[in-house]
Amino acid sequence: MLKLNTAAVEPAWIDLLPGVRVQVAPAHTLDVMIAREAGTAAWRDRGDADDVTTSVAAYTAVTTTLARRLIRSWEGVGNEASEPVEPTRETIAEAMTVWPFFEAFDDRVVRPILSAGPQAA
Repeated sequence: MLKLNTAAVEPAWIDLLPGVRVQVAPAHTLDVMIAREAGTAAWRDRGDADDVTTSVAAYTAVTTTLARRLIRSWEGVGNEASEPVEPTRETIAEAMTVWPFFEAFDDRVVRPILSAGPQAA
């Protein structure tokens, strides 16, 4: 049985790294489909379907797209002068180039979204 949650779901705070946390909105079908299309476009742009780099580029595009769509706020992210920065398309994309941030976001946000299946009765 597919159980529908009719209650409004609020964004949740998720700890990513020591001193860094993000507030993420719940993922909807549209978010996942747009992220999948970004991955497909990255794959297509790379050309060689057998190349490991192509696969990594596609997955990076999916994860970064979901970050851009879902992150609403964050704490512990700043510029070179240690001044807090707001999460914008550009700053989120830049944060995603930092491996520990990317890996933590992927582990704690993206993988649970992509592995979610119908809830059992």
